[in-house]
Amino acid sequence: MEFLQTLALTVTLASGVSPNFSRLDGGDFIKNQTRYFLETGLEISAEKGLFFLGYSDKTESVKTEGATYTFEPIHDTFSVDAGIRFEGFEFGWSHYCIHPVENWISGSLTVPDKLFGGADTFYVKYKATFNLWK
Repeated sequence: MEFLQTLALTVTLASGVSPNFSRLDGGDFIKNQTRYFLETGLEISAEKGLFFLGYSDKTESVKTEGATYTFEPIHDTFSVDAGIRFEGFEFGWSHYCIHPVENWISGSLTVPDKLFGGADTFYVKYKATFNLWK
């Protein structure tokens, strides 16, 4: 059971706002749309962080027009990653995909954001920390 003693679980929760989100949707330019998000994540690491496997889900929403406290989810971004961390280096694989969310909040079934897609990435990352003051 020594292996189980080296497992660690990291949980993340983030929430925020993008006050001036702009994008091109087909031929229409959507400018300064306020978007809200909630992101949750889990990561399991083993051997003091040498190996890791993670998952996250980010849901973006917009405020429902004419309503005070109602938000419409518009799309989800899912991410799965795995790899090895050693001496400041991270060697990994990441998959993310974006899926539109159908909702019924405005009184009819709609897909307010047609954003859809995904990608796989193999990467090398280096992270260093420098003490500026002692």
